[in-house]
Amino acid sequence: MNNLKLIYTFIFIILLNIGCFSTTQITRMENDLDKIKQQNNLLKDDIQNFKSNSMNSNKNISEVVDKLYKINADLSAKMNDLQSKIETLQGKIEELSYRLTKYDSKTIESTYNIGGESTPSSIQNTKELQAIQVFNSAQNDYRKGFFDLAILGFKQFLTLSSDKAKLADAQYWIGECYYSDNKLEDSIVEFDTFIRSYPSDNRIPGAMFKKAITYFRLKKLSISKTIFQEIIGKYPNSPEAKLANERLNALKDMTANTEESDL
Repeated sequence: MNNLKLIYTFIFIILLNIGCFSTTQITRMENDLDKIKQQNNLLKDDIQNFKSNSMNSNKNISEVVDKLYKINADLSAKMNDLQSKIETLQGKIEELSYRLTKYDSKTIESTYNIGGESTPSSIQNTKELQAIQVFNSAQNDYRKGFFDLAILGFKQFLTLSSDKAKLADAQYWIGECYYSDNKLEDSIVEFDTFIRSYPSDNRIPGAMFKKAITYFRLKKLSISKTIFQEIIGKYPNSPEAKLANERLNALKDMTANTEESDL
């Protein structure tokens, strides 16, 4: 009997120890699982952060590449535009060189009357014919927008011709060329020369008006205003006087708006 009790007691102690061991092991495993879960979550966070950083890096790289492509495209466009301008300029130079050669050959033949007798009148007539050719070519260049060539032609005409009416035309057109080519200061100089040299020409109001507009574009408003007033005073019945009056009113409005904004 006592031995049986001892056996039962022994079995109970073993079962108890087994139960304690199993519970402890499960607890440890649960703890380990929690740790693994935590590590897994941390790893997921790291992966997500890595992905985000990679996406941001890729995005930044993509933005930089896009900017570089844009800069390259802009540079290519500018280079193409510059090349086109260079080719156009070369064409103008070649055309001008051809014309000068042609005119010089004609001048030599006419001056020395190759194949005929040379007289002062024939030389003068030939020179005037050459001058007319130069003038017509310069006008054609102006119409085509070749302002540099046109200016050279009109200036050459000034050295060839003695026709006062045509000389006035050439001087006026030099101012027009600079004006159309947006070379403002040069246009003022040439229009001044025209006004001073041909004060009775019927294009004086037009030249003055363009001078006033040019000063306006150069933001020299007081000079522009003075010229507009001068046009109205000297040429009250001209179309330019009406335009000058409209411009003066616009200048007054600009001044008033500026003063109000300052307040």
